[in-house]
Amino acid sequence: MYNARVKSFNSTGEGPYSDCIALQTAEVAWFMLDVTDAHPDLVFTNDNQTATCNSYDDRVVLGNIGFSKGVHYWEVVIDRYDNHPDPAFGIARFDVTKDAMLGKDDKGWSMYIDSKRSWFIHNNQHSERSEGGVGVGAVVGVLLDLDRHTLSFFVNDEPHGPVAFADLHGVYYPAISLNRNVTMTLHTGLDPPSDAEGSESSGISAAQ
Repeated sequence: MYNARVKSFNSTGEGPYSDCIALQTAEVAWFMLDVTDAHPDLVFTNDNQTATCNSYDDRVVLGNIGFSKGVHYWEVVIDRYDNHPDPAFGIARFDVTKDAMLGKDDKGWSMYIDSKRSWFIHNNQHSERSEGGVGVGAVVGVLLDLDRHTLSFFVNDEPHGPVAFADLHGVYYPAISLNRNVTMTLHTGLDPPSDAEGSESSGISAAQ
């Protein structure tokens, strides 16, 4: 909470101070997809919250805000899902490779998921296959807890697999990868799911 007063100033002089006002930063972060640095094959609509792709190859886009502390949760809704693609959801460094699936290099951490199952991937290392997939209308949640330095995932409000990655330090950007067979819409500024604590405690063997 911050207390502040303001006053006007122009060529004729200064005005009086205003009454004291209270300012408070939001407990959750709002962001959008960063079209300025996205792969050119990606197409954005809905005020840069909805994305699809012109290529059959996976392309990466980041959020326009990076996080280094705090607990952050966002969701991605599957609006269109054709021919069983495997979009990926997670986080990345600002210089992640953008012309391959998120997690193929050492700058991305993600869960990729098809219509039946999912895996975690970082630096092209795949782990923790989990049953259960996505389709039209599915909601994938991403929980980045930089107080505990972990990354977890949810599908349709339920924890999906154990804690995916641990020992996360530094600045991370929300990220997704997709191809032309899927359209997705980002929703931010959300509170973490009520059972996020349970998901954290189950992930003792999270990937590093």
